[in-house]
Amino acid sequence: MLRRPLRTFLVLQGVVWAAAIMVFPSAIEQGSIRNAIQNASRFKTDEITVRAYERPGAEKLTMGDLDAIWKALAGRECCIAPFRTSTGEALAGTKIIKTTVVGTDERATSTRSFRTRKGRFITAADLKEGRRVCVLEALAARELFPKESPLDRRVVLRFADHLLFVRVVGVMEKRNEEELATDDQGFRLETGLLKNGPRFRMRWFREMIGKLKFMLGVPPEDTSWKRSERCVQIPLSLIPRQDDSLDWVIVRTNPLKVMETARLIQQVLISRNKDPIVLHNIFLPILLSDQLKVKDDLTTALFVLCLIMGGIVIANIMLMSVMERQREIAIRRVEGASKWDIVYQFLTEGMVLSLVGAVLGVPLGLGLAYIVSLFEPYAISGVSVPLKDAAVAFGCAILLGAAAAILPAKRAAALDPVVILQNE
Repeated sequence: MLRRPLRTFLVLQGVVWAAAIMVFPSAIEQGSIRNAIQNASRFKTDEITVRAYERPGAEKLTMGDLDAIWKALAGRECCIAPFRTSTGEALAGTKIIKTTVVGTDERATSTRSFRTRKGRFITAADLKEGRRVCVLEALAARELFPKESPLDRRVVLRFADHLLFVRVVGVMEKRNEEELATDDQGFRLETGLLKNGPRFRMRWFREMIGKLKFMLGVPPEDTSWKRSERCVQIPLSLIPRQDDSLDWVIVRTNPLKVMETARLIQQVLISRNKDPIVLHNIFLPILLSDQLKVKDDLTTALFVLCLIMGGIVIANIMLMSVMERQREIAIRRVEGASKWDIVYQFLTEGMVLSLVGAVLGVPLGLGLAYIVSLFEPYAISGVSVPLKDAAVAFGCAILLGAAAAILPAKRAAALDPVVILQNE
């Protein structure tokens, strides 16, 4: 095998590509599902964002709708919170920043996985007593109070013709970079050469995501306030609405139940004469759907075809090898090797070639999966080692080597050493 590297390469490539094709899609699929479940809050696979369709005469969501959704989801593993948002400015001393004022309640910590770095979050008592308090997100706190602690400091909020004086009671922890770079449908808004390395904002990448969303029928909703880190959270009642309307309702649930929960929420709101827009990570439901069975069937077919191709190549080249090595075979027979020894020699050679092909093919498939995952537009894309598929690839490769080497091995064992040596 080492003396004939070109021949060995031709034998190996069919098995290498078969193993790579077997492992490649499963590595991405299993890695993405693992990421989606283990890092649900980071990739928003457990979050559903709801708002009413904005058009003239359309009704907005209300607290009554929130209560109806809560009743419909009773008994399920989920939490729900209301939100009112308004763009404006925040002032502290001589510092002024543009911000989004977010009115919510204590349930926001559960629905959005909020973590306070200093102080506390908004409480039910704040809403009940109408306290004028606020919680700053990480970037807002750093820009308004770059050299001092924001706790118990006064902040002036200007939004929607309102002027509101509030006291800072908490500062949020800075969120994970990947969480900030993932939108509500699970698309990655930035790309980079390393999975956990620096991200690069690219116009063409964002345009590609926009086109992909359009093709998938995803409504263009601006939820950038959820990723700005400049928001100021205040009690819901401090953003008054005459009609008791809400801008957003956010539900957090089991990531494996997101699709089912989203459909139930939509049905509840439609029954209340609302035209809802329901946003959630769209890729985990796709990965868990029965539609991927077609992909699995296609992968299996390609795997079998590549194995057959590899087997034919191994059989043909080993038949040529038998013709080239007749003198070697005759000398071994004269020295006392039995026909079974010759058969064993060629069977072993074929099985070793196939096994080496699988050993090279599995890492090749994983490497290709990793490269593809770096440039996928959906954030949960990841890679894991599919042990079952790798074991199947190894087992099939060994059987392939044995099957492809049987005919050449029998041909070699049937050679008459006396005739061969006379011809020599």
